[in-house]
Parts: sequence; structure tokens; C-alpha cells
Amino acid sequence: MQIRKNDIILISDFLSEMKRQNKADSTLREYCSRLTIFAKYLQAHKIDITDTDRQILIEFQDSLIKKGLSHRRINVILSTVCSMLQVERQAGNFEKEIVTTGLALPVNPKRIRRLTKPEEKTWMQWLDLKQENIKAAFWLLYGSGARVGEITKLTKADITKQNGSIYITITGAKWGSDRRVPITHKKAAEIVWSYVQSQSISSEPIFKLKKRTLQNYANQFQQETGIAFKCHLLRHMYASRLLEQGIPMHTIQYLLGHKTIGMTIHYTQAAVVDLSAVTPKIN
Repeated sequence: MQIRKNDIILISDFLSEMKRQNKADSTLREYCSRLTIFAKYLQAHKIDITDTDRQILIEFQDSLIKKGLSHRRINVILSTVCSMLQVERQAGNFEKEIVTTGLALPVNPKRIRRLTKPEEKTWMQWLDLKQENIKAAFWLLYGSGARVGEITKLTKADITKQNGSIYITITGAKWGSDRRVPITHKKAAEIVWSYVQSQSISSEPIFKLKKRTLQNYANQFQQETGIAFKCHLLRHMYASRLLEQGIPMHTIQYLLGHKTIGMTIHYTQAAVVDLSAVTPKIN
């Protein structure tokens, strides 16, 4: 089924805006796929995209449920549709304001499995064989909990040393979560600082890597070792380590740049907490 010209224009406008906001090409392709599903639904039911309201979104949601899509998949499709409608409304291409609260379907959060100690050792040995910029970037992910997209945009000026500790200054972050955070792992700090000192001053990204490049290396490690691994897993592991060390949840929230404490709680679910001090023993 061909998509109507007007729908193509609105979708293209939205994707252009997302590209302007530095969304990755893979993300843009996923957005396009989700919006195409919505556009085909509207065309099949002879609905103009500018007539979209809450009831139409509910009926669209029901159609996806009947197709057997998971709640998680349905939620991300609807989220993208709502984002597009909001962007187009701000641009003056869409007049209606749609109340979207309460549309999300319940989802059982996936429990994150962190690397075991032997797996973590295997990862570190694998990483030691990589070139210096890749090694330093991954160690920074491990030791700071920063997002991959935040790491790849850092310049030399963003990584500083103060009182013997290494800090990174993150700007242009998701949810407006700009922040200055320390590298909390000693070896990570040493490797990153050594790499920084070897680089000349420049306004260009210091690691000379794209987000997709780091993700490809993560996939390579998984394929070579059979160990389930993604760059984002390092962020979960960082949060869990901090909780195990007794760092308050709100501090972890700040360090990760989370919008809500609930998201931080999700990230720390793999933490192993010692309850021996509060567990009584009886005869």
C-alpha cells in the first residue's frame, strides 16, 4: 500500500527535525518504520492524518494489539506517532492538541543481566588488544556511566583533572541532563587520562569515533565470545556498582542524567546488596 503524499511530507518533516537534533541514522530509520505503520493504518481507514485525535490513537493501538505486537513495541510506535504530531503542531501544520497520557500499555521491565566476574575479565582482556581511542572510550563508558552518544561528542577540553580526579563535562545531553561527573573507577580514570594527554588540543571529538562504531565493536565482542553484550550494559553495571558501594539513589540519578528516579531504580536492579547487617540470626 502506497502512503499518501501529504503523509509522506509530514513524516519527512518530522525526520528532518529529528536529524537536526542529531538522532542516529538507525534511529531515523526506526522512526520512519513506525510512522509508516501509522500512515498505512490511516489510509486503510480513510482518515486524514490531520484529523488524528485521541480516539483514533486508541483504535490504532487496538489494531496493533490484534496483530499480536508486544506491548513494548506498541508503546514505542505510539510514542513516535505522538512525538511527530507534537512537532507538527509546534510547526503550525497540525492544530489539534491531543491528550496522550494513559495510552501506554503495561510492560514488564526486562531484568538486566550484568556481566559475571569471569565475563568482565574476558571483556577487559579483549579490550586491551584494541587501539587506544577505542580502549579509552570503552573504559570511559565503564567508569562514568555516560551514554554512548555523550562519550563520542567529548572534546579534549571536556575531560579535566582536578585534585587528582578525572572529570568529564557533558553538554547537549538527553532530557537536558548536562552535568559534570567524575570517573569513579581508578583504572578507567588512568587509561582515559593517559589517552587525553596524548592528544593535541582540538575542538573535534577526542575519541574520533561515532556512536555506531562503538556499538559495532560491542557486537563484535559478543560474536567473538558468545557473551551477551551491548554498550548500554556498561551504564547499567556502573549504576549497580555505585549502589553496592552505598551511593545514594538520587546521586546515581544525577550521575546518569536520568529524568526520573524510577529510571535509576531500573538501572540498579542488577546490584548485589549485602543484607547480612540487617538480617537477624536465631537459635
